[in-house]
Amino acid sequence: MMDPIYIYVCIKQVPDTGSTLALASGVASESDVSFGEVIKTDNLKWITNPYDEYALEQAIRIKEELTRKVENLSAVAVQIIAIRLGETVPGIEVLRSALALGADEAILVETPKHLLLDPLLTARGLMLAMKKHGKQPDLVLTGKESSDGNYSQVPQLLAQMLGFPAITSISGYCNTDTSGILSGIEVCREVEGGDTEVFTARLPLVLSCSRGLNTIRYPSVPGIMRAKKKPITCFTLEELGVDFRSGKYLIENISLPPERTVGKMFLTSTDTADTTNETVKEVVQEIMPQLVALGDVVRSQ
Repeated sequence: MMDPIYIYVCIKQVPDTGSTLALASGVASESDVSFGEVIKTDNLKWITNPYDEYALEQAIRIKEELTRKVENLSAVAVQIIAIRLGETVPGIEVLRSALALGADEAILVETPKHLLLDPLLTARGLMLAMKKHGKQPDLVLTGKESSDGNYSQVPQLLAQMLGFPAITSISGYCNTDTSGILSGIEVCREVEGGDTEVFTARLPLVLSCSRGLNTIRYPSVPGIMRAKKKPITCFTLEELGVDFRSGKYLIENISLPPERTVGKMFLTSTDTADTTNETVKEVVQEIMPQLVALGDVVRSQ
């Protein structure tokens, strides 16, 4: 019997882009390491990071393909493990959603409230959780970046810590091993200028996924019911030996963008050249101070 194939999918919950952000005063305590202003999370609507959805969908497709191709390969032989590092709420719901879609089990690395998770701290926590879980990853799939932080660093850092090669921002995938054992794969990625790079690689490997890689599915009712019986393993950073105060990033200030001013309309009573010219002059007089100020800012940089 062949050894199981473990596919880890890194999942992150992010605020819905339609959510209204508000700030609150931060506190400092043993369990909360924020200072100054923090983003209020009580009323935010949380969703799975869109790029991570492509990663999970690709993991499910790989499992389905291998199960069809390889003779005597039971579904249990390929296991998808969703892993998340963050606060218990709402992080646990994102993992349950992944289980409903097709992940076999999940890992939650619990962090203190309002902890600033910089990419290095995140990658280290994920790597140590994978090792502590005892199931050596064969393939790690992540989104190319999160829609809130946009760092695009965790996949590369995680690959370095695991000792795996990494290919980032992939937009195409196929299994080149005719035996279907996933030892050879081919991926492509789009680069600037409209060109496409094609890579061949062997496992173990870290892949970060971009938009266009696949079409994501929605959870079914049976999938949601089965998710309730699937295991979720929880670790804390302390159990993994990670000092959450060792992060290298520090947010010095958080502020909301200024409110947009109400637009001003310029109307002409007739379509004659004279009235049109007068209207143009009014527009120029209105925007000229803003253009001058913008020019000063550009020159100062």
